[in-house]
Amino acid sequence: MSKKRKGVSYEEKRTRILGIYHEKKEVLNLKELEKLGVKQGVVVQSIKEVNQALVDDNLVDTDKIGSANFFWSFPSKVAELLGAGRHDTPQRRAQLQKLQDEKAREAALDQRLDTLKENDPRELARIETETEKCKEAANRWTDNIWALKSWCIKKKGMASTEVDRYLQLSSDFDYVS
Repeated sequence: MSKKRKGVSYEEKRTRILGIYHEKKEVLNLKELEKLGVKQGVVVQSIKEVNQALVDDNLVDTDKIGSANFFWSFPSKVAELLGAGRHDTPQRRAQLQKLQDEKAREAALDQRLDTLKENDPRELARIETETEKCKEAANRWTDNIWALKSWCIKKKGMASTEVDRYLQLSSDFDYVS
């Protein structure tokens, strides 16, 4: 039974094609881009359209040399675009200071929340419930081991100490209380 392949979204196509440029870090023509795009899971028919959209958004540069168009985009261009418009102004400094203050406040509140969580009745009740489940499971396995030991003694005629040695049971092996 063959599964129907799910199509790739437009944004995912943009990301994959831009990733090709950033991975290769070289100038490509459209044919080369189409070959690499197919390997990345983008259908050939949409590569030209998506590439043109990236050019329109200034994420990919293009130049026509002779009769061929060449395309390129380097990771530094994305960093440059992200850094554009980040001029050191008093307003920006004030906002950065406010951001730092808010992060410090959030860290203090998280620490206080962790402290309060240690004494939260619901959390303590949950821990007690989990502990009880673990005790029941341990005692269930202890029952199973005792049943196995009893079977070995009755059906196989083994001595109790011999079974203890085979099962690696210590002399203080017992139920969890």
